[in-house]
Amino acid sequence: MLNADLITRVAGAWGERQQTLVALRRIARTRLRRPRPLPASVQRAWYTILQRRGIMVIPGFWSPAECARARAELLRLEEAYPENVHRRSDRRLFGVDRASPLLRAFAEHPDLVALSHAFYATQRGSCVTLGAHLPFTEGNLGSGEGWHRDSLAPQFKAILYLTDVSIDNGPFELIPGSHRPLRMARDIVLARLGARTRLSDAEVEEVAQRYPEGVATVTGAQGTLVLANSSAIHRGRPIAAGERVALTNYYYPSHPLPRRYEELFAPILPYVSE
Repeated sequence: MLNADLITRVAGAWGERQQTLVALRRIARTRLRRPRPLPASVQRAWYTILQRRGIMVIPGFWSPAECARARAELLRLEEAYPENVHRRSDRRLFGVDRASPLLRAFAEHPDLVALSHAFYATQRGSCVTLGAHLPFTEGNLGSGEGWHRDSLAPQFKAILYLTDVSIDNGPFELIPGSHRPLRMARDIVLARLGARTRLSDAEVEEVAQRYPEGVATVTGAQGTLVLANSSAIHRGRPIAAGERVALTNYYYPSHPLPRRYEELFAPILPYVSE
């Protein structure tokens, strides 16, 4: 006999099934393009590891002196554009590459640009650089405010630590392999995630048990570069002490930057010429 409780349960199960199908279609649709031969300019080891694990760590990409100049530049931009600071668990400035020639050098680094083109199999793309300062505050959720995927489609970003990052300083964390389509589909079905891209700690604990490496935690000295496919499950670990200052390049396959991303990152810093 039908009753309100039964109808609610059936409707919930149907809605969950529909969301799962939506997620699986997105995963399949964005991974059907045929791979192209890699240009000679691409760092092949970076590309191979990024494709396989979804994460690659390069120590010493910038020197301590370069990191110190970048930290000073971020502070200058915060003071010059207070209305553009996003205040979350961290203080964020989107588009620092637009307002600072010094920081633009990171966004336009030839190796990273070439890798982004190979990642998306495109000839031209766009980039937005985030400058983020994460100080310790009681009860903080870390950079990104919890476990998530940036997208169900492949997405490439490069994170540069501008301070030394220990286990206490909010290191970047990612489940290696969780970007791969069949594994994504498995996780979505078994953990009943549907099309959600944000996950609870309990859900991540369950999902991570199915991966040989579990959760990779990236500690490192200032100047460490992290390359990530951010369709993998990841987060900035909640900071327990000190601070973390970092730059993050978000690369996209189209040029100019689509309006939806301009709106997502708003307020974004203005362009400043050399």
